[in-house]
Amino acid sequence: MRSSCIWIRILPLIIVITLPLILVTGTLQAQAPTGPTLPPDLASVVTDAYRMFNLTAVLKHIEYFASLGSRFTGYPGFYKAAEYIKNVWESYGLDVWTEEFEVTIPMSKGAEIVIELPNGTRITMRAYPLMPNYVNPCPYESPPEGDILIWGGNGYFEDFTGKPVNGSFVVMDFNCRWYWENALILGAKGVIFTTPSITTRIEAEWKALAIPYNFPRLYLSKGDSITIRKLLYRYKTLRAWIKSDMEWIRVKAYNIIAAYRPPEIVEPEIAVISAYYDAFSIVPELAPGASDAIGIAMLLELPKLFLKHPPKREIWFVAFAGHYQGLKGGREFIDRHFDDIASMGKRQGKLALFISLDLVSDNQDLAMYAIGNFYSYFYPESIRVKFASMISNIFYTFIPALESIIGRNIHIFDEVAQSYPPWYSTSPPYEPFIKFSEAEVFLEAAYGGGLTIITTNCLRMYRETPFDTFRNLNPENIKLQGEVLWPLLYYIVNMPITYDLRPFRYSADHGWIIAKLQLGIYNTTTRWYDNFTHPDAIVMFYQQPLAGAAGFMSAINLRAFLGFIEVIKPNPDGSLVVKGLKPMSNY
Repeated sequence: MRSSCIWIRILPLIIVITLPLILVTGTLQAQAPTGPTLPPDLASVVTDAYRMFNLTAVLKHIEYFASLGSRFTGYPGFYKAAEYIKNVWESYGLDVWTEEFEVTIPMSKGAEIVIELPNGTRITMRAYPLMPNYVNPCPYESPPEGDILIWGGNGYFEDFTGKPVNGSFVVMDFNCRWYWENALILGAKGVIFTTPSITTRIEAEWKALAIPYNFPRLYLSKGDSITIRKLLYRYKTLRAWIKSDMEWIRVKAYNIIAAYRPPEIVEPEIAVISAYYDAFSIVPELAPGASDAIGIAMLLELPKLFLKHPPKREIWFVAFAGHYQGLKGGREFIDRHFDDIASMGKRQGKLALFISLDLVSDNQDLAMYAIGNFYSYFYPESIRVKFASMISNIFYTFIPALESIIGRNIHIFDEVAQSYPPWYSTSPPYEPFIKFSEAEVFLEAAYGGGLTIITTNCLRMYRETPFDTFRNLNPENIKLQGEVLWPLLYYIVNMPITYDLRPFRYSADHGWIIAKLQLGIYNTTTRWYDNFTHPDAIVMFYQQPLAGAAGFMSAINLRAFLGFIEVIKPNPDGSLVVKGLKPMSNY
Protein backbone atom coordinates (compact mmCIF):
# COMPACT_ATOMS: atom_id res chain seq x y z
CA MET A 1 0.00 0.00 0.00
CA ARG A 2 2.85 2.33 0.80
CA SER A 3 4.26 1.79 -2.65
CA SER A 4 0.88 2.49 -4.25
CA CYS A 5 0.52 5.75 -2.38
CA ILE A 6 3.84 6.96 -3.64
CA TRP A 7 2.89 6.10 -7.21
CA ILE A 8 -0.43 7.93 -6.93
CA ARG A 9 1.30 11.04 -5.65
CA ILE A 10 4.04 11.05 -8.30
CA LEU A 11 1.80 10.47 -11.30
CA PRO A 12 -0.10 13.77 -11.06
CA LEU A 13 3.20 15.54 -10.63
CA ILE A 14 4.50 14.05 -13.86
CA ILE A 15 1.35 15.06 -15.68
CA VAL A 16 1.50 18.60 -14.39
CA ILE A 17 5.14 19.04 -15.43
CA THR A 18 4.84 17.36 -18.82
CA LEU A 19 1.83 19.27 -20.10
CA PRO A 20 3.48 22.70 -19.87
CA LEU A 21 6.52 21.31 -21.68
CA ILE A 22 4.34 20.11 -24.51
CA LEU A 23 2.61 23.47 -24.70
CA VAL A 24 5.89 25.38 -24.68
CA THR A 25 7.39 23.14 -27.35
CA GLY A 26 4.35 23.55 -29.52
CA THR A 27 4.57 27.32 -29.17
CA LEU A 28 8.24 27.35 -30.17
CA GLN A 29 7.60 25.22 -33.23
CA ALA A 30 4.78 27.46 -34.34
CA GLN A 31 7.03 30.52 -34.08
CA ALA A 32 10.03 28.94 -35.91
CA PRO A 33 10.79 30.51 -39.32
CA THR A 34 9.91 28.37 -42.32
CA GLY A 35 12.98 29.48 -44.33
CA PRO A 36 13.22 30.50 -47.99
CA THR A 37 10.71 29.03 -50.40
CA LEU A 38 10.55 28.84 -54.19
CA PRO A 39 7.68 30.00 -56.42
CA PRO A 40 5.14 27.15 -56.74
CA ASP A 41 5.86 26.46 -60.43
CA LEU A 42 9.63 26.35 -59.85
CA ALA A 43 9.20 24.27 -56.69
CA SER A 44 7.22 21.75 -58.73
CA VAL A 45 9.97 21.44 -61.35
CA VAL A 46 12.68 21.21 -58.69
CA THR A 47 10.75 18.46 -56.93
CA ASP A 48 10.42 16.55 -60.19
CA ALA A 49 14.12 17.07 -60.93
CA TYR A 50 14.99 15.51 -57.59
CA ARG A 51 12.78 12.53 -58.35
CA MET A 52 14.06 12.17 -61.91
CA PHE A 53 17.61 11.29 -60.90
CA ASN A 54 18.00 7.69 -62.08
CA LEU A 55 20.78 5.94 -60.18
CA THR A 56 20.33 2.71 -62.12
CA ALA A 57 20.90 4.46 -65.46
CA VAL A 58 23.93 6.36 -64.15
CA LEU A 59 25.49 3.17 -62.76
CA LYS A 60 24.91 1.42 -66.08
CA HIS A 61 26.93 4.11 -67.88
CA ILE A 62 29.70 3.96 -65.27
CA GLU A 63 29.91 0.18 -65.47
CA TYR A 64 30.28 0.35 -69.24
CA PHE A 65 33.00 2.99 -69.12
CA ALA A 66 34.91 1.06 -66.45
CA SER A 67 34.75 -2.12 -68.55
CA LEU A 68 36.72 -0.66 -71.47
CA GLY A 69 40.15 -1.68 -70.14
CA SER A 70 41.76 1.76 -70.23
CA ARG A 71 40.25 5.14 -71.06
CA PHE A 72 43.62 6.87 -70.88
CA THR A 73 43.49 9.44 -73.68
CA GLY A 74 44.54 7.79 -76.95
CA TYR A 75 44.09 4.19 -75.78
CA PRO A 76 41.44 1.91 -77.39
CA GLY A 77 38.92 2.23 -74.54
CA PHE A 78 39.03 6.00 -74.84
CA TYR A 79 37.74 5.90 -78.43
CA LYS A 80 35.02 3.41 -77.53
CA ALA A 81 33.88 5.78 -74.78
CA ALA A 82 33.74 8.68 -77.24
CA GLU A 83 31.55 6.72 -79.64
CA TYR A 84 29.27 5.63 -76.80
CA ILE A 85 28.75 9.22 -75.61
CA LYS A 86 27.97 10.41 -79.11
CA ASN A 87 25.42 7.63 -79.66
CA VAL A 88 23.63 8.25 -76.35
CA TRP A 89 23.20 11.97 -76.96
CA GLU A 90 22.11 11.45 -80.55
CA SER A 91 19.43 9.05 -79.32
CA TYR A 92 17.86 11.99 -77.44
CA GLY A 93 17.56 14.02 -80.63
CA LEU A 94 20.16 16.59 -79.57
CA ASP A 95 22.37 18.44 -82.04
CA VAL A 96 25.65 16.55 -81.59
CA TRP A 97 29.06 17.27 -83.09
CA THR A 98 32.71 16.51 -82.34
CA GLU A 99 35.75 18.76 -82.35
CA GLU A 100 39.06 17.05 -83.10
CA PHE A 101 42.50 17.97 -81.81
CA GLU A 102 45.87 16.31 -81.24
CA VAL A 103 47.47 15.56 -77.91
CA THR A 104 50.77 13.94 -76.90
CA ILE A 105 50.54 10.90 -74.63
CA PRO A 106 52.84 8.09 -73.40
CA MET A 107 51.72 5.07 -75.44
CA SER A 108 52.60 1.67 -74.03
CA LYS A 109 53.60 -0.82 -76.70
CA GLY A 110 53.63 -3.61 -74.17
CA ALA A 111 56.09 -5.32 -71.89
CA GLU A 112 57.08 -8.94 -71.43
CA ILE A 113 59.08 -10.94 -68.91
CA VAL A 114 60.39 -14.38 -69.88
CA ILE A 115 61.60 -16.29 -66.80
CA GLU A 116 63.88 -19.31 -67.08
CA LEU A 117 63.68 -21.90 -64.30
CA PRO A 118 66.73 -23.95 -63.24
CA ASN A 119 65.39 -26.95 -65.19
CA GLY A 120 65.29 -24.90 -68.40
CA THR A 121 61.51 -24.34 -68.44
CA ARG A 122 60.50 -20.85 -69.50
CA ILE A 123 57.49 -18.90 -68.26
CA THR A 124 56.25 -15.82 -70.11
CA MET A 125 54.46 -13.05 -68.24
CA ARG A 126 52.81 -9.94 -69.59
CA ALA A 127 53.86 -6.77 -67.80
CA TYR A 128 52.64 -3.18 -67.90
CA PRO A 129 54.96 -0.14 -68.00
CA LEU A 130 54.29 2.62 -65.49
CA MET A 131 54.07 6.32 -66.35
CA PRO A 132 57.30 7.95 -67.54
CA ASN A 133 59.77 9.37 -65.07
CA TYR A 134 59.11 13.02 -65.88
CA VAL A 135 59.45 12.75 -69.70
CA ASN A 136 61.52 9.55 -69.85
CA PRO A 137 59.32 6.54 -70.81
CA CYS A 138 62.15 4.20 -69.73
CA PRO A 139 62.27 1.70 -72.62
CA TYR A 140 64.33 -1.42 -71.92
CA GLU A 141 65.46 -4.71 -73.47
CA SER A 142 67.60 -7.29 -71.69
CA PRO A 143 71.01 -8.24 -73.10
CA PRO A 144 71.30 -11.69 -74.78
CA GLU A 145 72.42 -13.31 -71.53
CA GLY A 146 69.34 -11.97 -69.72
CA ASP A 147 68.94 -10.29 -66.34
CA ILE A 148 68.79 -11.47 -62.75
CA LEU A 149 65.57 -11.17 -60.72
CA ILE A 150 65.62 -10.90 -56.93
CA TRP A 151 62.94 -10.35 -54.30
CA GLY A 152 62.97 -6.90 -52.66
CA GLY A 153 59.97 -7.10 -50.34
CA ASN A 154 58.97 -3.63 -49.15
CA GLY A 155 62.18 -2.00 -50.29
CA TYR A 156 63.72 -1.54 -46.86
CA PHE A 157 67.51 -1.74 -46.86
CA GLU A 158 67.34 -4.87 -44.69
CA ASP A 159 65.24 -6.53 -47.42
CA PHE A 160 68.31 -6.33 -49.67
CA THR A 161 70.81 -7.77 -47.20
CA GLY A 162 72.98 -10.41 -48.84
CA LYS A 163 71.27 -10.04 -52.23
CA PRO A 164 72.91 -9.08 -55.57
CA VAL A 165 70.95 -5.84 -56.04
CA ASN A 166 73.49 -4.08 -58.26
CA GLY A 167 72.68 -4.79 -61.91
CA SER A 168 69.54 -6.82 -61.13
CA PHE A 169 65.80 -6.26 -61.51
CA VAL A 170 64.05 -6.14 -58.14
CA VAL A 171 60.59 -7.66 -57.70
CA MET A 172 58.74 -6.01 -54.83
CA ASP A 173 55.38 -5.09 -53.33
CA PHE A 174 53.57 -2.21 -55.02
CA ASN A 175 52.52 -0.90 -51.60
CA CYS A 176 56.09 -0.05 -50.63
CA ARG A 177 55.57 3.71 -50.56
CA TRP A 178 58.73 5.39 -51.93
CA TYR A 179 61.14 2.69 -50.70
CA TRP A 180 61.44 1.22 -54.19
CA GLU A 181 63.89 4.05 -54.76
CA ASN A 182 66.31 2.22 -52.45
CA ALA A 183 66.71 -0.37 -55.21
CA LEU A 184 67.75 2.43 -57.56
CA ILE A 185 70.21 3.77 -54.97
CA LEU A 186 71.78 0.32 -54.65
CA GLY A 187 72.30 0.01 -58.41
CA ALA A 188 69.30 -2.01 -59.60
CA LYS A 189 68.39 -1.80 -63.28
CA GLY A 190 64.67 -1.52 -62.62
CA VAL A 191 61.72 -2.60 -60.49
CA ILE A 192 58.85 -5.03 -61.12
CA PHE A 193 55.83 -4.40 -58.89
CA THR A 194 53.47 -7.15 -57.81
CA THR A 195 49.74 -6.43 -57.62
CA PRO A 196 48.55 -5.80 -54.05
CA SER A 197 45.14 -6.81 -52.72
CA ILE A 198 44.24 -3.11 -52.69
CA THR A 199 46.13 0.16 -53.02
CA THR A 200 45.59 3.91 -52.84
CA ARG A 201 46.15 6.99 -54.93
CA ILE A 202 48.91 8.08 -52.57
CA GLU A 203 50.81 4.85 -53.22
CA ALA A 204 50.48 5.49 -56.95
CA GLU A 205 51.75 9.06 -56.60
CA TRP A 206 54.99 7.67 -55.14
CA LYS A 207 55.78 5.40 -58.09
CA ALA A 208 57.31 7.90 -60.54
CA LEU A 209 60.33 10.17 -60.36
CA ALA A 210 60.23 13.91 -60.96
CA ILE A 211 63.47 13.65 -62.93
CA PRO A 212 63.93 12.03 -66.38
CA TYR A 213 65.97 9.09 -65.08
CA ASN A 214 65.88 5.90 -67.14
CA PHE A 215 64.71 3.42 -64.51
CA PRO A 216 62.07 0.97 -65.82
CA ARG A 217 59.14 0.18 -63.54
CA LEU A 218 56.75 -2.60 -64.52
CA TYR A 219 53.49 -3.90 -63.06
CA LEU A 220 52.29 -7.52 -63.04
CA SER A 221 48.79 -8.96 -63.01
CA LYS A 222 47.50 -10.59 -59.83
CA GLY A 223 48.03 -14.13 -61.11
CA ASP A 224 51.57 -13.50 -62.33
CA SER A 225 52.34 -11.67 -59.08
CA ILE A 226 51.48 -14.79 -57.09
CA THR A 227 53.55 -16.98 -59.42
CA ILE A 228 56.68 -14.83 -59.36
CA ARG A 229 56.52 -14.51 -55.56
CA LYS A 230 56.42 -18.29 -55.19
CA LEU A 231 59.28 -18.78 -57.65
CA LEU A 232 61.54 -16.26 -55.95
CA TYR A 233 60.70 -17.68 -52.53
CA ARG A 234 61.82 -21.08 -53.80
CA TYR A 235 64.81 -20.19 -56.00
CA LYS A 236 65.92 -16.82 -54.47
CA THR A 237 67.19 -15.59 -57.86
CA LEU A 238 65.94 -16.18 -61.40
CA ARG A 239 67.21 -15.40 -64.86
CA ALA A 240 64.83 -13.44 -67.07
CA TRP A 241 64.62 -11.57 -70.34
CA ILE A 242 62.71 -8.31 -70.04
CA LYS A 243 61.39 -6.09 -72.78
CA SER A 244 59.43 -2.90 -72.18
CA ASP A 245 58.45 -0.32 -74.75
CA MET A 246 56.68 3.00 -74.23
CA GLU A 247 57.01 6.17 -76.27
CA TRP A 248 55.50 9.62 -76.57
CA ILE A 249 53.22 9.87 -79.59
CA ARG A 250 50.63 12.28 -80.93
CA VAL A 251 47.07 10.96 -81.07
CA LYS A 252 43.72 12.32 -82.14
CA ALA A 253 41.22 13.19 -79.42
CA TYR A 254 37.68 14.51 -79.53
CA ASN A 255 35.54 16.89 -77.54
CA ILE A 256 31.88 15.93 -77.95
CA ILE A 257 29.21 18.65 -77.82
CA ALA A 258 25.45 18.15 -77.62
CA ALA A 259 23.37 21.32 -77.93
CA TYR A 260 19.78 21.67 -76.75
CA ARG A 261 17.85 24.69 -77.95
CA PRO A 262 14.54 24.97 -76.06
CA PRO A 263 11.35 25.94 -77.93
CA GLU A 264 11.27 29.30 -76.17
CA ILE A 265 14.49 31.10 -75.26
CA VAL A 266 14.06 33.68 -72.50
CA GLU A 267 17.68 34.25 -71.47
CA PRO A 268 20.02 35.24 -74.34
CA GLU A 269 23.23 33.54 -73.18
CA ILE A 270 24.33 29.91 -73.63
CA ALA A 271 25.19 27.75 -70.61
CA VAL A 272 27.71 24.90 -70.76
CA ILE A 273 27.56 21.86 -68.47
CA SER A 274 30.60 19.64 -68.85
CA ALA A 275 32.54 16.63 -67.63
CA TYR A 276 35.60 14.80 -68.92
CA TYR A 277 35.48 11.21 -70.17
CA ASP A 278 39.11 10.10 -70.20
CA ALA A 279 40.79 8.39 -67.25
CA PHE A 280 44.24 8.20 -65.71
CA SER A 281 46.35 5.61 -63.94
CA ILE A 282 49.97 5.25 -62.90
CA VAL A 283 49.73 2.20 -65.19
CA PRO A 284 48.30 3.71 -68.41
CA GLU A 285 47.13 0.36 -69.82
CA LEU A 286 45.17 -0.27 -66.61
CA ALA A 287 43.04 2.86 -66.25
CA PRO A 288 39.43 1.68 -65.68
CA GLY A 289 38.56 5.08 -64.20
CA ALA A 290 35.25 4.16 -62.58
CA SER A 291 35.28 7.25 -60.37
CA ASP A 292 36.45 9.34 -63.34
CA ALA A 293 33.29 8.14 -65.12
CA ILE A 294 30.80 9.41 -62.52
CA GLY A 295 30.72 12.95 -63.90
CA ILE A 296 30.32 11.94 -67.53
CA ALA A 297 27.72 9.29 -66.61
CA MET A 298 25.62 11.97 -64.93
CA LEU A 299 26.13 14.28 -67.90
CA LEU A 300 24.79 11.58 -70.23
CA GLU A 301 21.54 11.38 -68.25
CA LEU A 302 21.13 15.09 -67.54
CA PRO A 303 19.59 16.10 -70.91
CA LYS A 304 16.49 14.05 -70.02
CA LEU A 305 15.71 16.59 -67.29
CA PHE A 306 15.91 19.57 -69.65
CA LEU A 307 13.99 17.80 -72.40
CA LYS A 308 11.11 17.31 -69.96
CA HIS A 309 11.43 20.78 -68.41
CA PRO A 310 12.84 23.10 -71.11
CA PRO A 311 15.26 25.69 -69.69
CA LYS A 312 15.20 29.42 -70.32
CA ARG A 313 18.40 29.38 -72.36
CA GLU A 314 20.31 27.18 -74.78
CA ILE A 315 22.50 24.54 -73.15
CA TRP A 316 25.61 22.81 -74.44
CA PHE A 317 26.51 19.50 -72.85
CA VAL A 318 30.23 18.98 -73.43
CA ALA A 319 32.28 15.80 -72.89
CA PHE A 320 35.95 16.73 -72.74
CA ALA A 321 38.99 14.66 -73.68
CA GLY A 322 42.56 15.21 -72.53
CA HIS A 323 41.63 16.18 -68.98
CA TYR A 324 44.79 14.62 -67.59
CA GLN A 325 46.97 16.11 -70.32
CA GLY A 326 46.91 19.64 -68.93
CA LEU A 327 43.18 20.17 -69.60
CA LYS A 328 44.05 19.88 -73.28
CA GLY A 329 40.45 19.39 -74.40
CA GLY A 330 39.25 22.37 -72.40
CA ARG A 331 41.95 24.62 -73.81
CA GLU A 332 41.24 23.50 -77.37
CA PHE A 333 37.53 24.16 -76.84
CA ILE A 334 38.06 27.68 -75.50
CA ASP A 335 40.55 28.48 -78.24
CA ARG A 336 38.06 27.39 -80.89
CA HIS A 337 35.15 29.25 -79.25
CA PHE A 338 36.97 32.29 -77.89
CA ASP A 339 34.92 34.63 -80.09
CA ASP A 340 31.74 32.91 -78.85
CA ILE A 341 32.28 34.07 -75.26
CA ALA A 342 29.84 36.72 -74.07
CA SER A 343 31.11 40.21 -73.33
CA MET A 344 29.68 43.60 -72.41
CA GLY A 345 26.98 44.36 -74.96
CA LYS A 346 27.39 41.01 -76.75
CA ARG A 347 25.37 38.34 -74.99
CA GLN A 348 22.91 36.96 -77.51
CA GLY A 349 23.88 33.39 -78.39
CA LYS A 350 27.19 33.70 -76.53
CA LEU A 351 28.76 31.44 -73.89
CA ALA A 352 28.34 33.04 -70.47
CA LEU A 353 28.14 30.22 -67.93
CA PHE A 354 30.45 27.21 -67.80
CA ILE A 355 29.94 24.44 -65.22
CA SER A 356 32.24 21.43 -64.80
CA LEU A 357 31.58 18.26 -62.81
CA ASP A 358 34.33 16.26 -61.09
CA LEU A 359 32.81 13.67 -58.79
CA VAL A 360 33.81 10.58 -56.83
CA SER A 361 31.87 8.18 -54.62
CA ASP A 362 34.05 8.39 -51.51
CA ASN A 363 31.69 10.90 -49.89
CA GLN A 364 28.40 12.71 -50.44
CA ASP A 365 29.80 16.18 -49.66
CA LEU A 366 29.78 18.61 -52.57
CA ALA A 367 31.63 21.88 -53.06
CA MET A 368 31.40 24.64 -55.64
CA TYR A 369 34.50 26.62 -56.55
CA ALA A 370 35.66 29.09 -59.19
CA ILE A 371 39.43 29.43 -58.77
CA GLY A 372 41.28 26.13 -58.65
CA ASN A 373 44.93 25.22 -59.08
CA PHE A 374 45.34 25.37 -62.85
CA TYR A 375 45.80 29.14 -63.15
CA SER A 376 46.84 31.57 -60.44
CA TYR A 377 45.73 35.18 -59.99
CA PHE A 378 47.14 38.36 -58.51
CA TYR A 379 43.67 39.57 -57.50
CA PRO A 380 41.40 36.56 -56.87
CA GLU A 381 38.87 38.67 -54.96
CA SER A 382 38.03 40.58 -58.13
CA ILE A 383 36.81 37.29 -59.61
CA ARG A 384 34.96 36.09 -56.53
CA VAL A 385 32.99 39.32 -56.25
CA LYS A 386 31.52 38.70 -59.71
CA PHE A 387 29.70 35.66 -58.33
CA ALA A 388 28.46 37.36 -55.13
CA SER A 389 24.82 37.68 -56.16
CA MET A 390 24.65 34.22 -57.74
CA ILE A 391 26.34 32.49 -54.80
CA SER A 392 24.12 34.24 -52.26
CA ASN A 393 21.04 33.17 -54.20
CA ILE A 394 22.19 29.56 -54.54
CA PHE A 395 23.32 28.95 -50.98
CA TYR A 396 20.95 31.13 -48.96
CA THR A 397 17.76 30.84 -51.01
CA PHE A 398 17.83 27.72 -53.15
CA ILE A 399 19.71 25.24 -50.93
CA PRO A 400 17.47 25.82 -47.85
CA ALA A 401 14.40 25.56 -50.07
CA LEU A 402 15.70 22.33 -51.62
CA GLU A 403 16.40 20.90 -48.17
CA SER A 404 12.77 21.56 -47.30
CA ILE A 405 11.59 19.85 -50.50
CA ILE A 406 13.70 16.69 -50.20
CA GLY A 407 13.48 16.47 -46.42
CA ARG A 408 17.15 16.16 -45.55
CA ASN A 409 20.23 18.28 -44.98
CA ILE A 410 22.38 18.92 -48.03
CA HIS A 411 26.13 18.60 -47.59
CA ILE A 412 27.51 21.34 -49.82
CA PHE A 413 30.20 23.99 -49.41
CA ASP A 414 30.61 27.40 -51.00
CA GLU A 415 34.28 27.60 -51.98
CA VAL A 416 33.69 30.64 -54.20
CA ALA A 417 32.88 33.22 -51.50
CA GLN A 418 33.68 30.78 -48.67
CA SER A 419 30.46 31.76 -46.93
CA TYR A 420 28.45 28.54 -46.60
CA PRO A 421 27.85 26.76 -44.34
CA PRO A 422 28.05 29.68 -41.88
CA TRP A 423 30.82 27.87 -39.99
CA TYR A 424 32.95 27.50 -43.17
CA SER A 425 35.79 29.70 -41.88
CA THR A 426 36.37 27.49 -38.84
CA SER A 427 36.05 24.16 -40.67
CA PRO A 428 36.60 24.43 -44.44
CA PRO A 429 36.38 21.29 -46.59
CA TYR A 430 39.45 19.09 -46.80
CA GLU A 431 41.16 18.87 -50.20
CA PRO A 432 44.29 16.66 -50.02
CA PHE A 433 45.06 16.92 -53.75
CA ILE A 434 45.17 19.81 -56.18
CA LYS A 435 41.92 20.47 -58.01
CA PHE A 436 41.55 21.61 -61.60
CA SER A 437 38.78 21.56 -64.19
CA GLU A 438 37.82 22.77 -67.64
CA ALA A 439 35.68 25.53 -66.08
CA GLU A 440 38.92 27.13 -64.89
CA VAL A 441 40.01 27.50 -68.51
CA PHE A 442 36.81 29.43 -69.28
CA LEU A 443 37.37 31.53 -66.17
CA GLU A 444 40.89 32.45 -67.32
CA ALA A 445 39.70 33.48 -70.78
CA ALA A 446 36.55 35.35 -69.69
CA TYR A 447 37.54 36.52 -66.19
CA GLY A 448 34.37 35.01 -64.76
CA GLY A 449 31.56 32.60 -65.48
CA GLY A 450 33.38 29.34 -64.69
CA LEU A 451 32.17 27.16 -61.82
CA THR A 452 33.16 23.64 -60.82
CA ILE A 453 31.18 21.24 -58.64
CA ILE A 454 33.29 18.57 -56.98
CA THR A 455 33.03 15.90 -54.34
CA THR A 456 34.95 17.16 -51.33
CA ASN A 457 36.17 16.02 -47.90
CA CYS A 458 37.58 12.83 -49.37
CA LEU A 459 40.87 11.23 -50.36
CA ARG A 460 39.68 10.03 -53.80
CA MET A 461 41.16 6.79 -52.62
CA TYR A 462 41.40 4.68 -55.79
CA ARG A 463 41.53 7.37 -58.45
CA GLU A 464 44.54 7.21 -60.78
CA THR A 465 45.17 3.56 -59.87
CA PRO A 466 44.27 0.20 -61.48
CA PHE A 467 41.85 -0.28 -58.57
CA ASP A 468 39.50 2.50 -59.66
CA THR A 469 36.97 -0.15 -60.61
CA PHE A 470 33.19 -0.34 -60.61
CA ARG A 471 33.11 -2.70 -57.62
CA ASN A 472 35.02 -0.16 -55.51
CA LEU A 473 32.37 2.54 -55.92
CA ASN A 474 29.83 3.53 -53.28
CA PRO A 475 26.48 3.80 -55.12
CA GLU A 476 24.73 5.41 -52.15
CA ASN A 477 27.04 8.43 -52.26
CA ILE A 478 26.50 8.73 -56.02
CA LYS A 479 22.76 8.74 -55.38
CA LEU A 480 22.95 11.40 -52.66
CA GLN A 481 25.04 13.66 -54.90
CA GLY A 482 22.86 13.13 -57.95
CA GLU A 483 19.66 13.96 -56.09
CA VAL A 484 21.16 17.35 -55.24
CA LEU A 485 22.84 18.01 -58.58
CA TRP A 486 19.75 17.47 -60.73
CA PRO A 487 17.66 20.29 -59.18
CA LEU A 488 20.75 22.43 -58.47
CA LEU A 489 21.99 22.41 -62.07
CA TYR A 490 18.50 23.11 -63.36
CA TYR A 491 18.25 26.10 -61.04
CA ILE A 492 21.68 27.52 -61.88
CA VAL A 493 21.37 27.39 -65.67
CA ASN A 494 18.02 29.20 -65.45
CA MET A 495 19.33 32.04 -63.29
CA PRO A 496 19.71 35.49 -64.86
CA ILE A 497 23.39 36.25 -65.50
CA THR A 498 24.26 39.61 -63.98
CA TYR A 499 28.07 39.49 -63.96
CA ASP A 500 30.16 40.90 -66.78
CA LEU A 501 32.72 38.89 -68.76
CA ARG A 502 35.88 40.21 -70.36
CA PRO A 503 37.27 37.79 -72.94
CA PHE A 504 40.57 39.54 -73.58
CA ARG A 505 43.65 38.05 -75.20
CA TYR A 506 45.90 40.05 -72.92
CA SER A 507 44.98 41.70 -69.65
CA ALA A 508 46.54 42.42 -66.28
CA ASP A 509 45.31 39.29 -64.49
CA HIS A 510 43.83 37.06 -67.18
CA GLY A 511 43.88 36.41 -70.90
CA TRP A 512 44.40 33.89 -73.64
CA ILE A 513 47.86 33.63 -75.19
CA ILE A 514 48.84 31.28 -78.02
CA ALA A 515 52.57 30.56 -78.26
CA LYS A 516 54.06 29.39 -81.56
CA LEU A 517 57.52 27.96 -80.97
CA GLN A 518 60.34 26.48 -83.02
CA LEU A 519 63.10 24.17 -81.82
CA GLY A 520 66.50 25.58 -82.64
CA ILE A 521 70.19 24.86 -82.39
CA TYR A 522 72.76 27.60 -82.07
CA ASN A 523 74.95 28.17 -85.12
CA THR A 524 78.34 29.54 -84.09
CA THR A 525 79.02 30.74 -87.64
CA THR A 526 75.87 32.81 -88.09
CA ARG A 527 75.63 33.54 -84.37
CA TRP A 528 71.96 32.71 -84.48
CA TYR A 529 69.70 29.67 -84.28
CA ASP A 530 69.00 27.20 -87.06
CA ASN A 531 65.75 25.27 -87.06
CA PHE A 532 66.17 21.92 -85.37
CA THR A 533 64.13 18.74 -85.39
CA HIS A 534 64.48 15.17 -84.15
CA PRO A 535 62.01 12.26 -84.26
CA ASP A 536 62.37 11.72 -80.49
CA ALA A 537 62.19 15.39 -79.50
CA ILE A 538 59.87 16.13 -76.57
CA VAL A 539 59.03 19.53 -75.09
CA MET A 540 57.65 20.01 -71.60
CA PHE A 541 55.86 23.30 -71.15
CA TYR A 542 54.77 24.43 -67.70
CA GLN A 543 53.77 27.56 -65.87
CA GLN A 544 55.66 28.67 -62.80
CA PRO A 545 53.58 29.99 -59.90
CA LEU A 546 53.10 33.74 -59.68
CA ALA A 547 55.44 35.61 -57.37
CA GLY A 548 54.79 34.75 -53.76
CA ALA A 549 52.90 31.52 -54.47
CA ALA A 550 54.55 28.30 -53.38
CA GLY A 551 54.23 25.27 -55.61
CA PHE A 552 55.25 21.69 -56.21
CA MET A 553 55.26 19.27 -59.10
CA SER A 554 53.57 15.89 -59.18
CA ALA A 555 55.48 13.40 -61.29
CA ILE A 556 52.59 10.98 -61.70
CA ASN A 557 50.51 13.10 -64.03
CA LEU A 558 52.95 15.80 -65.04
CA ARG A 559 51.08 18.75 -63.66
CA ALA A 560 52.14 21.60 -61.42
CA PHE A 561 50.53 23.27 -58.47
CA LEU A 562 49.25 26.70 -59.51
CA GLY A 563 50.11 26.13 -63.16
CA PHE A 564 49.67 23.58 -65.89
CA ILE A 565 52.10 21.23 -67.58
CA GLU A 566 51.82 19.93 -71.11
CA VAL A 567 54.16 17.49 -72.82
CA ILE A 568 54.28 18.12 -76.56
CA LYS A 569 55.82 16.14 -79.39
CA PRO A 570 56.77 18.78 -81.99
CA ASN A 571 55.75 18.72 -85.63
CA PRO A 572 58.17 17.07 -88.09
CA ASP A 573 59.74 20.48 -88.77
CA GLY A 574 60.35 21.12 -85.06
CA SER A 575 57.51 23.61 -84.61
CA LEU A 576 54.84 23.46 -81.91
CA VAL A 577 51.90 25.47 -80.62
CA VAL A 578 50.79 25.92 -77.00
CA LYS A 579 47.31 27.33 -76.34
CA GLY A 580 45.82 28.92 -73.28
CA LEU A 581 48.85 30.54 -71.68
CA LYS A 582 48.35 33.14 -68.99
CA PRO A 583 49.68 36.66 -69.66
CA MET A 584 52.37 38.04 -67.36
CA SER A 585 53.47 34.56 -66.29
CA ASN A 586 56.73 32.66 -66.47
CA TYR A 587 56.93 29.48 -68.56
